[in-house]
Amino acid sequence: MTIKKTDKIQPALDKVGTNLPYSELHCSSGEYPVTSLLRMNTGTKITCDAGVTWKLRDNVSPSIFGEQIAILGQKTTTISGLDISGINYDGNYDNQDITPNDHGLGYGNFIGLSNCINSKFHDLSGGYNEGDFFRLVSCSNLEISSNTGEEGGHDWLHMNKCYNIKIHDNQIRMRSNNVMRIRWSNGIEFYNNECIGTTDAYAPGIQCENIDTGAISFNIQIHNNTFKNIFGPAIWLVAGDKSKTAKDVTIENNLFVNCGLMPESNAISGVGGAVIDGYTNVKIQKNTFDRCSGYSIMFGPYLRGSTFTKLTATVNQNIITNSVASCHEGVCTGGGIVDLTGGRYTISASGNCFFNNEGANLYKVTDSKAILADPLYIGNGDYHLKSKAGHYTENGFALDKVNSPAIFEKYELGAYSGTKECSIYNTPYVHLSPSEIVGNNSAVIILCNSPDDAKTLGLALEEWSLWDDGKMIIYSPETKSNILN
Repeated sequence: MTIKKTDKIQPALDKVGTNLPYSELHCSSGEYPVTSLLRMNTGTKITCDAGVTWKLRDNVSPSIFGEQIAILGQKTTTISGLDISGINYDGNYDNQDITPNDHGLGYGNFIGLSNCINSKFHDLSGGYNEGDFFRLVSCSNLEISSNTGEEGGHDWLHMNKCYNIKIHDNQIRMRSNNVMRIRWSNGIEFYNNECIGTTDAYAPGIQCENIDTGAISFNIQIHNNTFKNIFGPAIWLVAGDKSKTAKDVTIENNLFVNCGLMPESNAISGVGGAVIDGYTNVKIQKNTFDRCSGYSIMFGPYLRGSTFTKLTATVNQNIITNSVASCHEGVCTGGGIVDLTGGRYTISASGNCFFNNEGANLYKVTDSKAILADPLYIGNGDYHLKSKAGHYTENGFALDKVNSPAIFEKYELGAYSGTKECSIYNTPYVHLSPSEIVGNNSAVIILCNSPDDAKTLGLALEEWSLWDDGKMIIYSPETKSNILN
């Protein structure tokens, strides 16, 4: 079912869903004024032409568009099979003069669902609202992907008692609170997202809470994301004394740049990259932290902490560089890996690389395999590691004159370890001599950046008379395939 910008959305939604006349609502290009709350049926699919905007009208009534009442919600207590995409939501924040100017009250939340299962939300954009973009309660088996968000009024994604949620390939600019807040949830996977702080967002990028009685947060994976310019901690895990101990969080292959920018006037020192207190079995591994203010990794309080004891964490194979003191200084500010919990944590650290940190590289933590050396980033905002065998670029691999000390025979440290963007650890076939490859005849070995380069060079050299009587091996480090002539 296709509607035009002059049509009303709700009458169309009434006809879309499981066992209804239409399985899909399609919005043709244009701006759609949102003048009422919108409610969906199970099985609703929404698609849009490029440039479709749903814009909340000026000065909506607080009695109708009230606290924690979402613009786009559900008709029944449970809902499933949603596929929502293509909408740019404009919450029209500047023209909501009659609702309380409080970002946390939930006026203007865009998508609000409870007991929603087996649904996906993708290719959405917008914000400019007073509340959350997504607010989910007791939902499961959802996928939230390829969305962009900015200028939100509270959290971009707020989850309470949810499980089995995948959030990936989103790009979010913060305004007020978190990119993602997790409360009493499990089976949450957050990956391939870009989280960008702004001067209006004095908050963590990701906030995992277990601060009251209720369900326990566990099995949370935060990997392969980028966090830049966050004012609070980029990631904050906190479990309060009224709750049970939250557990099982993995923070891996993330890039943290220039986080912890909280101004001195806020009098908060516990900021930076990852700040942890009250969660146990936490793994922080293969991340890159650069220019974090306060602490790159800190166990201790941000806004609050806990008194739980016998907590465990592992901190391995991270790169931590150029940490500086927070604006409001605390103990060992500017440190690399710091434990301020007074021994409530047992922290196992191994093989982390430290360079040019203003505070102590390690405080109340030991790392017998620590590397104290410049990791040799490519530079100019590129955190791939230099390698004589080649570092990753968007156009293939480029060779360097030096090897990073954070590169080893089978792995590297930092955000790109084990990913498609890792540097090449060894020049292929270095253990073979030319005679072992081509017999007793001499050979020249040529290393190329990619299979296509190897093929092109091989064809060109076939026509070069100097190669007529010799043998050559042309291969690419990407495939280690070779061409013999």
